[in-house]
Amino acid sequence: MGDSTAQHIADLPAKLQPGATLWFERLAEQDAALPDALVAPVTRLVACSEFAGKVLLREFPWFLENVASFTGVSDSSETGGIVEAIAPSDADISAVKSKLRRFRNRY
Repeated sequence: MGDSTAQHIADLPAKLQPGATLWFERLAEQDAALPDALVAPVTRLVACSEFAGKVLLREFPWFLENVASFTGVSDSSETGGIVEAIAPSDADISAVKSKLRRFRNRY
C-alpha cells in the first residue's frame, strides 16, 4: 500500500479504517493498481460500502476501462438498452439473472 493510500485511510474515521485497509489488501492480491487520482474517492467509497467494495473488486477491469465516463447521472436509455439486449435472447433464466445483476452492480 502506497503512502498516499495509507494517508487517505488514516484520514477516515477510525471505525472505517479496517474495512478500507482490507479492501486495498484484496486489490493488491489481484495484482491490480488504482490510479493515484482515484485513491481518495475509492477509499471513501469502500470505507462506506462493503457491497460497493466487493463489486468494485469483482468488476475492477471494467471499472478502470469505464471510470472516465462516470461524469454524472446516467441516461435512462442505458437501462432500456439492457432490456433490449436480454429480451430476444434464448438464454436460460440463470444467465438472464446473471446479466441483470452485473448491469445493476455496474450501474
